[in-house]
Amino acid sequence: MSPQTFVAPTVSVRFGAGPDYSAFILGEGAILGSSILGPSVAYTDLSSKVRKLVLRSGRSRELAHYNAATTTSTFDNQDNSLSPFNLSGPYSSGGKTQVLPGRMMKVALTWDGTEYPLSKTTIRDWNLNYKFAGISGTTAQGDGTSVAVGSGLLADLQNQTISVTTSAGKAGQAVNSILDACDPAITSRNVDTGLHDMASISVSGNALEAIRLFSFSEKIDISDVWTDNSNILQWGGATSLDSTTSLTTIGVAGMPIHKVIVDMDSTLIRNKMTLTRQGSASPQVAQDATSISEFGRKSLDKTGITLASDSDTLKLAEAGVALLKDPKARVRQVELAPLSADTDALMIQCLTRQLRDLISVSWTPVGATAPIVEKHHIIGIEHIFTPQNMRTIWTLNDAEERIGQYWILGSSTLPAKLSF
Repeated sequence: MSPQTFVAPTVSVRFGAGPDYSAFILGEGAILGSSILGPSVAYTDLSSKVRKLVLRSGRSRELAHYNAATTTSTFDNQDNSLSPFNLSGPYSSGGKTQVLPGRMMKVALTWDGTEYPLSKTTIRDWNLNYKFAGISGTTAQGDGTSVAVGSGLLADLQNQTISVTTSAGKAGQAVNSILDACDPAITSRNVDTGLHDMASISVSGNALEAIRLFSFSEKIDISDVWTDNSNILQWGGATSLDSTTSLTTIGVAGMPIHKVIVDMDSTLIRNKMTLTRQGSASPQVAQDATSISEFGRKSLDKTGITLASDSDTLKLAEAGVALLKDPKARVRQVELAPLSADTDALMIQCLTRQLRDLISVSWTPVGATAPIVEKHHIIGIEHIFTPQNMRTIWTLNDAEERIGQYWILGSSTLPAKLSF
């Protein structure tokens, strides 16, 4: 590793009311024509007070949805400055505390002169921990901690209730309609067009669940909604994992791995799918007799599919069964220790990789005579920072059966390579 001292992440809090995901602050990634000028409330650097920092984003396994990104920052509060009871402290105004939920918090790390954004979330909770003098003390001592717990834009979508009728068209068009129907509209977004035709659907209820329904209908376990490191909403369609270019290799033939977790989970098997689209009385059933005979029936039943036809719904079920009918030993997680590496390359990979990036993992199991090299998509990212230490954990999805595997409208056949 090049000679330099580890620089702790910069943790900043915006002690002003209101989120900034539907507005922009000058210098904060404004988009002309789609963003609204928001309040100019500066961020306050609290890095010197951070004792521990944990960032999490993504999902834990196949068939799970991407969760709202979370940031948990433990601040030293010996001076009692980060207490809502301190009305004369530096984070109070007009006799009112600004240590409140609803404040934005962002994290970045500067490495070798380059700043890498890692997260932006809305603080949902402040936890205060105090110590008391003596066994029966009643006055809190100012030597505790203040813990800010933030979550990303998906948490706001989860709390949005909408009512909108989507137009017939590609799935991305429906997703945009749902985001426009939110109050306020979610303008910080990057929405794929999508591949498949959806029916016109009347949507009423939870905005996030509505988007997830269109995602499931677009492509099971591939299409989904998530946020990037800057809390910008992303939606990917059926071809969003189609790239075959691996962005890095870790392991035997690449950068070092600290720990590998491998599993073969039978609960992920789905060898029979029964899908029914909205407006249809004809469930579409796909199953694999060989898988059912070997592993027992593992069913997935879902109604409300938003596709435009029953034939497309059947293809969706067939593709889902082909993808999920067999178990496979897979690398589930890799843990990386970038500060222990010999070069800066691993640290840069830890700071730049995003959800759904394609990587290669090369490792040699005990008893094997040669390394196994597999491609995986990153579906979960966790960064853990403590004084002078950092760990990055990537949760992975096997990519070999997901790259370029999607059904085409008007085609009666599925791609040949659709086993999991």
